[in-house]
Amino acid sequence: MRRMVYLAILLVFISVSKATVFGADVKFHKEVPLVSKDNGKLGKVVDFCTTEDGIFLIPDYLAGDVKLYEQSGEALVFRKNVGSKGYDPGQLVKPAFCSFNKRESKFVLLDMGTRRIYFYDRFGRDEFVRERLGNGNEVYAKCPKGAYNLQLVGDKLFVAGHTVSDGEFYEFYSMNLNELRNGNSMEARPRLYLKSNEMYLINKSENFVEGIEDKHLAVIGVRNYFDIAGNVAYFVWMGNLRVIKVDIVSGAKVGNFPGKKTMNYIQPYPSRELIDAFYRMRVSGEARDNYFKEKGKLSIIRDLFTTSKYVIVIYEGPYKDGKSENFQAQFYSLGGKFVNEVPFRGRPESIMHFDRDKKILYSLSKSEKGEYSMLIHKIFE
Repeated sequence: MRRMVYLAILLVFISVSKATVFGADVKFHKEVPLVSKDNGKLGKVVDFCTTEDGIFLIPDYLAGDVKLYEQSGEALVFRKNVGSKGYDPGQLVKPAFCSFNKRESKFVLLDMGTRRIYFYDRFGRDEFVRERLGNGNEVYAKCPKGAYNLQLVGDKLFVAGHTVSDGEFYEFYSMNLNELRNGNSMEARPRLYLKSNEMYLINKSENFVEGIEDKHLAVIGVRNYFDIAGNVAYFVWMGNLRVIKVDIVSGAKVGNFPGKKTMNYIQPYPSRELIDAFYRMRVSGEARDNYFKEKGKLSIIRDLFTTSKYVIVIYEGPYKDGKSENFQAQFYSLGGKFVNEVPFRGRPESIMHFDRDKKILYSLSKSEKGEYSMLIHKIFE
């Protein structure tokens, strides 16, 4: 009898453990093509986002507009363009990174051609109009250097990208939209969170630029990813599996946690071969191929997302025979405890977006023929 009780307790423990561990999972659901006419055909895309009612907003870097797609049956179908290419009011030059705040129904867009971050109000299902002041002037933020990720929370715009203040380089900052609306200048003083040398593998006594040149970290990449859960931003650099936590209310760093370096993960390192290939690739196409071959021997962080329970870090590589056969999604608790690592059906250079409300992870991919399709994955907690 006692043995049966012990066995029952053991079975309960195993079932609970499995529910805890294997509940953290990502499963491929389906792939859908993007269908459009000539004026809706995508050129170069580096980011996209979705609205609360299923509209896909996809900035086209080359065309200078934002394309709206909507799911219809087993395809994403083009609906209309927002904006047009040019330097006149209302036009765009090189639209790139974006986000959509579902609660505020606002669309945020970075135009790399002008370094401006524009804010769009939404009226109706597919109407997006740039926000303006009472005097008719557009509301926009000036992006001082590079920017790769944007997220609007209330009246604060959070940016992952390079900015300089008092001779120091920073990779994560925010701007207050009320300052933009109420001030005469569109360059609001940013609130700074993370210095560059807090995430790059360089000596803290070195200047960031010198560190990049000396250590050649640019050969790995300088893009960063973040997502916000509650009052905490979780931030990661693409070249290091370490997540930094920032309290967005106080601005203080509230911890960090090293990622689980499993047998699938190969820590990036600027080897001599990679450095040489990086500098030679500007000369010939063959050198460019060699650079990506060398870089393909490493693992690169591709994105970071948060759910109500988890921090999800996705990495790519190393490649095998020139093909990316190793996409992995790692699940951590919000406190930083490693939970699970599962294979992720990704493709090289695919662009990801996570819909937290629907618990769906989208991955936009481009074929060798230049045709786009969307890989749809479901997140399980």
